[in-house]
Amino acid sequence: MDKPKLLAIVFADRVIEEKNNKKGIIGTFEKIFSQVFPVTLQTWGCYIALTNISGKNKFTVKIKNSAPSPQEYVLEMNGEIVTEKSSGLVEVIFNVSGLTVKNAGEYLFEVYINDEFLDSRILSIEFLNAENGSQK
Repeated sequence: MDKPKLLAIVFADRVIEEKNNKKGIIGTFEKIFSQVFPVTLQTWGCYIALTNISGKNKFTVKIKNSAPSPQEYVLEMNGEIVTEKSSGLVEVIFNVSGLTVKNAGEYLFEVYINDEFLDSRILSIEFLNAENGSQK
């Protein structure tokens, strides 16, 4: 069997699953802004699409700052994916609540299957100056 393949990571204000199993991705974004740090972020959703995966697999998402040193994980979530067809699309949706970050910067959103790194995406968390609306 081929190695699992990550097809998409989408950040959004909300991700919902309808009764017919369709996913609704509402308010996509790539950056989060804050006027103060540290900040506890509002709840946000994530949509992940995978293929080439079958059977029972451990699924892990980790978020860490991308600064050279010290890199620290600010979130780790674990779950399980069970599927029969390796060629089919596997969609994973979840909400992130209560995530606190100490500093503005780029954070790596990493996906692991069975403890093996699959891929990552950058999530930028930026300072927003309330006085003039400028970003840093």
